[in-house]
Amino acid sequence: MVAGSPSREGISQGASASLATRHALTVSWLRHRTLCASAVLYALALVLLVLPVPFGGLPAWVYNWEGYTAWRWLTFWGAPELTLGILAPTDGLMTDSGQGPLLGVPLTISFLLNGFTLEALRLPAMLMSALAVPLLWLCGSRMVGPGPALLAALLLSISPVFLFYGRTATLVGVSLLPLLLTVLAILRVLDAPRRAGWEWRREGALVAAMLLGLFSYAPVRLLWPMTVAILAVAALCSPARRRAYLLTSVGCLLVVPAMVMAQEAATMPKPEPVSAALGYFHARGEQLTAMSENSSDAGQYVRGFAPGEANGSLFGAATELVVQNTHDLGRLLRDVETRPVPTDYWNEAGRFWPGLYLPFAVIGALAALSHVVRGRNRVLSRVLPLALALGLTLPLLLTSRVHVGRLLPALPFALLLVALGVAVAATKVSRLFSTWAVPVQPAVVGLVLAAGVVLPASWQARAEMAVEVAPTREEQTVRHLARWVDPVIERGGAVLVEDSALGDEIERVHAATYQLALDRHYQFVDISAGVEPPADGRAQLFWRGALGALRKGSIAAPCERLWFVTPEASSDFLDAWRDVGCSGVPDLVMLP
Repeated sequence: MVAGSPSREGISQGASASLATRHALTVSWLRHRTLCASAVLYALALVLLVLPVPFGGLPAWVYNWEGYTAWRWLTFWGAPELTLGILAPTDGLMTDSGQGPLLGVPLTISFLLNGFTLEALRLPAMLMSALAVPLLWLCGSRMVGPGPALLAALLLSISPVFLFYGRTATLVGVSLLPLLLTVLAILRVLDAPRRAGWEWRREGALVAAMLLGLFSYAPVRLLWPMTVAILAVAALCSPARRRAYLLTSVGCLLVVPAMVMAQEAATMPKPEPVSAALGYFHARGEQLTAMSENSSDAGQYVRGFAPGEANGSLFGAATELVVQNTHDLGRLLRDVETRPVPTDYWNEAGRFWPGLYLPFAVIGALAALSHVVRGRNRVLSRVLPLALALGLTLPLLLTSRVHVGRLLPALPFALLLVALGVAVAATKVSRLFSTWAVPVQPAVVGLVLAAGVVLPASWQARAEMAVEVAPTREEQTVRHLARWVDPVIERGGAVLVEDSALGDEIERVHAATYQLALDRHYQFVDISAGVEPPADGRAQLFWRGALGALRKGSIAAPCERLWFVTPEASSDFLDAWRDVGCSGVPDLVMLP
């Protein structure tokens, strides 16, 4: 016993055991608190995404480009033979969703377990998108501290933009996962010990993380040049780790074009590796550097722009487009003349966040910049939220349109600035109270301010996500076809005729959309395949190029067939039907 310590004679064995148990629990909590907190945040995000209460739910039909996801999956993953097309370079647009492994692999597992249904399509997206909330907390704890990071994670979980894109099966929501994993890898490199060397598990992991952008949403790819620049700045600021930073920066710079060229060489019949690498940010022509010398390429995206304006120059059209995008971005940040995301997700009017966030975001941005001015420790980590928010937002001014889907990758870092602004404001208010001889802890003021931000934002999000969405034309067609299942079986099948002017791609997207809802009732038979599969008890629906097949005589017994025809194709269908020798009135059902 140490001299001067109290006697243990009065402490019972039970009390000693209780103290030992409490100490063990405390140690266990300190070891596992990060994991426990992450699990709680993930569960919260998943519940808010999956349950229709309190933030509504998605329409019970295919929405927000999900038809493209289903079509891409059927083409590249649902085909009888798996091809290297699943690894082919893409533009990273929403219409590319379902082709690459980021969404393709989870969808394959989900469809195998649950069947080809809309619920099975959306479930993987929700499971993956929910991971963004705990990852934001992990990243934010290193950048702005655990308290503000927790507030930012909560704000993300109730954001209508996150809820909408996290629920729909496209690349947009799920791409937050590779984005935040890459940012976490950047932070691990920046926060390494001062004289630490290059390590595979840290710097090597960051270089490997650059490859995640190959299969992600196009705006996430902006993280690649930003990472190279951040590491170069870190090399200038830290002589002790300059070699490690420069090696990592060069590795990040080279690995992406090298892998894109390898993808092109391995998957394309006539590969052009250099062109593929140079077109990494092409985005199917929806950004200024990819537009040709024709001013109409840029002018077509400018509201009210006539081809004869600005002397027909590309510069004039491009200037108009940048000005328009700047104005739209300003409105979205100020929440002026905006509308609910579920109805306006695709245009410049969809609401990005509540207007009350902006003042706190400005305060947070100024606080982040103050670390640079004062030259404090971990300057790059502290200023990273601002750098990432700007780096993922400003390049969008050079694209065809600014909307909330493209802004979603910047949202987590903008919310970190909001949370940091709340923390700074709480500190200032606490000091103000102290000057009035009313001592109030900054944590208490922070909780009050956080509640003042979270509660009205939650109320607005609840109202916004409850907005009624009208059924799409494809959903009306699905409902129409569902009523004809038994008659189609009785007639031995039916043929679906769509407007040939739409093109093969749109027809295949429509068919994938219908199949998601009707796969249990209809057997979709591709006419162009040339081989009719055996009947499996479901109603057979023949589709794809039906008008051309009818004219060529490739459809057996056309005069006795049941036809589902869209209004746009009705005139061409009747002409083709009569040209093959049919007379009278066809057995025709007009679709919506």
